[in-house]
Amino acid sequence: MTKSFTEYRQEIEDLSDGNEFIKSMLLDTFYKDIPDDINKNAKSVLNEIYFSLKRKELWTCNHNSCEVSSCYSHEISENVFLKYLADEKFNVVTLDRDVSGNVVFYREKKVHKRNANNFSGYCSEHDSSLFSDIENETPLLNSHFVNKQCLRSLHRRRFDLELQVRQADKMLSKIDEELKSSVLIQEVVANFENKRSILLKKVSIIVDVYDKVLSGINSGQYFIKFKELCTPKHGYCFSQVFDSTFDEDIEECILFFYKMDFATESKAFICWLDNKTSEEVATTMVPQYKMHFVDLMYKKKEKLVLSSVFLNQMDKSMKEVFYQDSELYNINIMEKMLLAEEFF
Repeated sequence: MTKSFTEYRQEIEDLSDGNEFIKSMLLDTFYKDIPDDINKNAKSVLNEIYFSLKRKELWTCNHNSCEVSSCYSHEISENVFLKYLADEKFNVVTLDRDVSGNVVFYREKKVHKRNANNFSGYCSEHDSSLFSDIENETPLLNSHFVNKQCLRSLHRRRFDLELQVRQADKMLSKIDEELKSSVLIQEVVANFENKRSILLKKVSIIVDVYDKVLSGINSGQYFIKFKELCTPKHGYCFSQVFDSTFDEDIEECILFFYKMDFATESKAFICWLDNKTSEEVATTMVPQYKMHFVDLMYKKKEKLVLSSVFLNQMDKSMKEVFYQDSELYNINIMEKMLLAEEFF
């Protein structure tokens, strides 16, 4: 009888007997030579509850309740920013799970810039009309551009959260009715339902903030503030919404982290909602922004788009660290500092 992933983990816990160094060495060996049956099961799950649910034909625009089918929208503009990362064949590099090998680790994947960093988002009409003013001319890093960019990222964040809701629904639908009388299965169902409820609350927050940002753009009373941080290394783009809103908060706490290659220079900047809570969190994060960027990029590496030139000059050992699964491998402060040197 084959053992499950959890059983292997528990066996390693028992063997290490509380010694964290031995435990980390055993886990690393296990992850790098993961049993074929577990690897195949992981790939099957990815295909069933991740890749299949992302297809654009399953989604609608949702901008102002628009019900027209989604197109593949870009969170970071293909023609304004990603073009500076592309090679002579218009290809860039993304990082995704190594589905042809060991799914525990990430791999470099060359894709056309039109297919990088996109998601099932707006309909074609809204994707064009909302952002034509920052697509058809070289943008400046100013309040108008920042608010338009954050609007895009909020829409992407909504998609990511709703995708997780659909994944939870898919997992719940796979549980046979006759098994639901089991106490253990009931606990599993309760955990999924609780996660689903939390996700829906997050979606509601994002929708409310999206409407506020859109209203601010239309009125000229912008709802997003920003601070330019530095001129980092050229050769990659990254975007991530950081939602730090707690149940007890009386206002939303949301930040946005961006690194983009503009026409003349590379820029990193952090944005936040124009409220006290968000500004306070942003103020505390700015002094150590490089470490926060590295932490976010490590955890959300699939949101990176890179040039082959940048990756070719990156230290091989630091690549190996960076391509690990963040849920299985914690990186230490020294590794974060070294990665910061690679990116900044």
